[in-house]
Parts: sequence; C-alpha cells; structure tokens
Amino acid sequence: MAGKKVNEDLLNERAKCNFDVEELTNLLDDGVEHTKRRRTLEQNILSIEGLQDDIPEEYLSHKEKYENGLRKTLLMCKALQTYDKESAGRSFQENIRLNFRNSLWSAVTKDTSPLLLHLEMFMIAILEQGNEEQREYWSKKATNFEIIGTYAQVKLIFCEDVISQKKAAERDGTYKASPNSKLAYGAMVYVRVVIINSACKYLARATTIAVRYSAIRRQSQLKPNAPEPQIIDYVTQQHKLLIAISTSHAYHFTARWLWDLYTKTNQELRRGEFKNLPELHILACSMKVLSSADCTALIEKCRLACGGHGYLMSSSLPILYGVSTATVTYEGENTVLLLQVARSLVKTWDQILKGHISVSPSMVYLGNRTPLPKWDSSLQGILESFKRVAKGKVSASVSSIDQYRKSGLSPEDAWNKASVQLISAAEAHARIIVLSVYKAEIERRASTLSSPLATVLLELLELYYIYWALEKTGDLLLYTKLSEKDVRDLQHRYEDILEKIRPNAVGLVDAFDFRDEYTKLSEKDVRDLQHRYEDILEKIRPNAVGLVDAFDFRDEILSSTLGAYDGRAYERLMEEALKSPLNKEPVNQSFEKYLKPFMRGKL
Repeated sequence: MAGKKVNEDLLNERAKCNFDVEELTNLLDDGVEHTKRRRTLEQNILSIEGLQDDIPEEYLSHKEKYENGLRKTLLMCKALQTYDKESAGRSFQENIRLNFRNSLWSAVTKDTSPLLLHLEMFMIAILEQGNEEQREYWSKKATNFEIIGTYAQVKLIFCEDVISQKKAAERDGTYKASPNSKLAYGAMVYVRVVIINSACKYLARATTIAVRYSAIRRQSQLKPNAPEPQIIDYVTQQHKLLIAISTSHAYHFTARWLWDLYTKTNQELRRGEFKNLPELHILACSMKVLSSADCTALIEKCRLACGGHGYLMSSSLPILYGVSTATVTYEGENTVLLLQVARSLVKTWDQILKGHISVSPSMVYLGNRTPLPKWDSSLQGILESFKRVAKGKVSASVSSIDQYRKSGLSPEDAWNKASVQLISAAEAHARIIVLSVYKAEIERRASTLSSPLATVLLELLELYYIYWALEKTGDLLLYTKLSEKDVRDLQHRYEDILEKIRPNAVGLVDAFDFRDEYTKLSEKDVRDLQHRYEDILEKIRPNAVGLVDAFDFRDEILSSTLGAYDGRAYERLMEEALKSPLNKEPVNQSFEKYLKPFMRGKL
C-alpha cells in the first residue's frame, strides 16, 4: 500500500494485531469480490493524470477551487464511465448500494463536488417522483450530462403532508392528484440513508488518521527514567479513539440495515402498500440525527487527539469536521427532525393508552407495563434499560403537555413549552435503534467469522454499550427506579425557569443532582461499569491500528499527512509544506515590498 519505509512503531502495532485485517475489510465491503472491485476501481481511477492536485486546494482562491473542482468532477465522471461500465446495467439504487464503501470522490474533491446536487438529489428526485415516462426521458439526459439539475425544498413537511399535498402535472399545465403521491417522500428518505453512510465514512477516515498518528507520536513519560511512550498508550487517548472505531462500525451496519428496509418499503409503495412508510420515515429521521451528531462530535475528538497537528489542513481533519458538521443541518436540521420523531412517539403513546395493540415495530417497548427489574449489566440488560429511559421520557413529556394544557395553554404552546423534553425523548428513542441494530447485526455475523475477528467485534460492541451507559448515567439513575415523580417535578421547575431565564438554561440543567440511594443503579454498579469500560479499552488497544487498517483507505483517499499507511507523518508534513507557492522562493516578495520597509520605518 506504500512504497516507502514504514514507521517502526506502526510495524510493531501491526505485528501484534491478533485478527485477520483482510477478513474485516471483506466484511465491511460485503464480501471478497466487492473488496477486489473497489480496490481495482480505486487503482484505475486514481492513476489518471489530472485528478490529483499538484498544489493543495487550500492555497487556491474560492473561484479557483470551484473551477478546479468542476474540472476534476467532469474528469472523474468520464473515468467512471470508462472503468465502471458494469454500472450501466444496474439501477441507480443498485449502484448507490454497491458503492457504499467507495470513497473515491473524497480523494478527488476534498470538500464536495460542484455537481453533488445533480449527481444525488436531482437524480433521485427524478427516479422517485417521476412517472415511468418521465424517468425514461429525464434520467438518461441527467446521467449523460445532457442536462444539469439541482434540487430545492421550500420547507420541511411531515410525511402525512407529503402524502396529501403532492399533485401531478399534465402536459397542458393542469394538476390532478397523483396516484403515486406517497412515492415523493422517497427522495428525502434516500438522502438521509446516504447521510448515515457518509457520516460513518467521515468518522472512519478521521479515526484512521488519529489512531495511526497516535501510534507513531511519542510524548512525555508514564514512568520515571522510561522512554517516551506512544500517546495511544495513554488511557485518555484510548478513551477518545476506540469509541470512534466502534461508532463507525455501529453506523456502518445501521446504514445497510436501513437501506435494505428502504428498498423493501419502496417496492411496497410501488405496489400500493403504504403501511410501513411512517415507520421508515421515523427510522430515517432518527438515524440521520444521531449519526450526524455522534460522528461529527467524534471527528472533533480525533482532531483534538492529534494536538496542534490536528489543526493543520494537511491532516484532513479540519476538512472532515467541516463536511461532517454540515450533515447536522442539511436534509432536515436535527432539532426539527427530532420533533418529528417526538410527534410520532406521542401519537403512539396515545394509541397505546387507548388500547391499540398494533404499533410501529421500533416503538413496541412503549407498551411495556412490567415492573422495573433490578439493574442488569449484560448487553441485553443495558438495552432494556435504555428502553425504560426512552419510555420514561415519552411519558414525562406527555404528562407535561397535559399539565400545561390544564393550566390554560393552547396545544401549540403546551407542545412548545415541553419541546426540550420532547427532543430528549426522541433522542433516547433513536439511541435504542442504534443499540438494537448494532447488536443484532454483529451477533448475527459473529458465527460466520473467524474466532479472533468475532471476538474483537464483540468487544467493540460491548465498548459501545458501556460507553453510552456511562454517558447516560443520569438518565439511567432517573428511569431505572420505581419512583420518578420527584424528578419530573424538578424537570417541570426547570422548564418554568427556562421561560424566565433563557440564557441560563444550560447551567440549570447541569445543576440537577440525583442521589444514589433513590435508584436501582447503585454507586457500585457505576464503578463496575467504569472498570469494565477500562478493561475493554485494554483488550482492544493491541488491535487499534489493525482495526483502522481494515477500513482500507488508500493514502490518496485518506489524504492526510498524519494518517498515511507508512506512518511517515513528520516527513510528509515537510513535503506538504514545500508544496505551498509561498515556499517556492526563499523569501516571499512581500518581505521586500511591505515588511522590510515597514520594519525600517519607510512604509
């Protein structure tokens, strides 16, 4: 993968890896043949002259970046037509799914392609919203770049609104209700699934960079008179990075699970079956929110884990953070989507209270009326506890709305006043989905894998569960006990204070203090969780480099001076610095023209 000498520390890390890296790569690619196809495509495309910049993009003006990006995009599209001819025989959706692990575009356009909206949103809108005649006519023109399209939304609307409001235009300009109006929602769902996949790829790249750099960077002393250790040996560094690996895996498998559900539901819609559309809508909203927020936060942790070098543009970490943080906003701002999820949760809660048995599969837990069990630290026990948290938050939100209605507020004002609780409930619901899917997908695959790989994947799964149990200890303390009234009262007081002192809301939330003796989760249980988490960090630590190697990013795709496969971070930093036009001459002309006269008082 690299032609130059590999850093000794990285060689040592790979030597002690106890699972087959290639096996994990094949798993992530969905099979050996898909790995071969991806690598061949990368080799063919990235060897084309003109796709790689001699001068890094950060030294170009905004205008130059656009022009260069457009040039490379068209060159890339032409290359794909040459080297991926099989794609012509597959549907648009099949090509998207087949290329979930393809990161070629990130090697060519560091930010995003100027034709991104055309290649994704415009194309899928035609395929999802057009009739057969329209798809046949316009999709061919769009694919062949006979036309260049864009995509715009006037406003976000709920699934039910889409169903009722969409119309079809006749050739004479008249409108009529479309028999396939519900299909219009497919474009938004599709893009949200793609966002989940993109988010986990952004995180995988950032993690690869940070772990490799942490393996070759040595600093300080753990013990007197001992040599400087690799910074990845510090538990605080492991705490930042190993959860990033696990999270990338979690959303990797979740994206594929959701894509399969999207494909199945799409087929049902075309047969006139719409019963699963609301569930798909909520799942897509939930996973878009959580994946964009989690992955962006962890990319920032990766950047911080690299110290000052993490701020260099040549590390690619600032670029990754920039493109990732945008996913929080586009195709549905996260707070807006959480409120949509909350609306569905409240509706389902009301249905359950009215005795309805049939509810969405992801919300069945809301009907659980069994007594609270003792704390169970197994993965299934933790999952069940998170369901209690989500149910408790939905119940608290509904109670608050009812209370505000009784106090005289309108339904809209009551909903708005309880909205902080509502988005918290929606986020808790989303967390259940990720925990459930990640666990099911890993456990389903474990029996088909070699024992060493299955072991490390199950360790990462356990790490993910315990990490979030520790992150949400406050919620678990609140909702895994018998009485919640006092806490709800405190929450209501908090909402009243929000109304009066908005700027201080965060400080008030931080001041919440729940005593241990009122909970089923004891102080000892929390300490035990922390110890388990530290033990898992220690177990996974030897495989850290191997795990990120298995993401199998070519250096051109990773595009990082810090995270290259050979570990030559400092040599690459110097090589990258020499590419700057400012370093083409010993002293820039501005010194003689401006700085020197200024220093001599003659300017």
